[in-house]
Amino acid sequence: MRFCHDSKLYTELLSGALSCGAAVVSWIAVVSTAAATPVSGGTSTFLTVLTYGAATASTAQCFNSSVRIYNETTQPEVNDWLDDQRWYTATAAVLDVVSLAGAAGATGAAVRATLATRRATGKTMVEVLKGLNRAERVRLTEEIIRMRNPGISNKLLKQFVRSGTYPRRFTQLHISNYMRNQLQASLAAALSYGGSASGGLVRRFAVAVIEEVEVEEPGSARNHDPTIRRFEQRRSR
Repeated sequence: MRFCHDSKLYTELLSGALSCGAAVVSWIAVVSTAAATPVSGGTSTFLTVLTYGAATASTAQCFNSSVRIYNETTQPEVNDWLDDQRWYTATAAVLDVVSLAGAAGATGAAVRATLATRRATGKTMVEVLKGLNRAERVRLTEEIIRMRNPGISNKLLKQFVRSGTYPRRFTQLHISNYMRNQLQASLAAALSYGGSASGGLVRRFAVAVIEEVEVEEPGSARNHDPTIRRFEQRRSR
């Protein structure tokens, strides 16, 4: 009994650390988005909603985890009661969905930024933070313009630069702010995934899959195949 209680407490502590960490890093990323605007051009309305929604959801999850940790150390039965309430589990699931949606959006943006950086400079985001020369910044600027305008031709790209719509090359400060913001968003996404895996929808899905695999006995797939079943029936006659 004691072991079971300790196990639940450790799970709550892990979940709380991940959700609170995700909340802190998410809000840092939200605040630093302004500094990355010259390069990012500002995020789309949809991605902005996802970002703020994920930060808010992570904050709510952090508060919920704090309450559950307190309950687990003083009145464990309260957590058991909460877990039996539909409104509570539904609310927790919605928060997890919002958090995961924001994490997915941040992951997608980070992947695109990483690929653009690799194509232009052959360097990682961390290496870019150390500094780029002029030629590398020109190539990276062109990649970012292409990323923000999919399918753009070289001719139109040059026209955008000549007209002043985009700079010939972003400054190192602007590039560093942009990369730092992407790294922060990626870290927040990783923490959100981890939090969900420790006690959210990802964990429930994984447990359901494992239970399904354990219930399925070796060779039981043969019983579900009508062709194999008919063959074995004929052979037994």
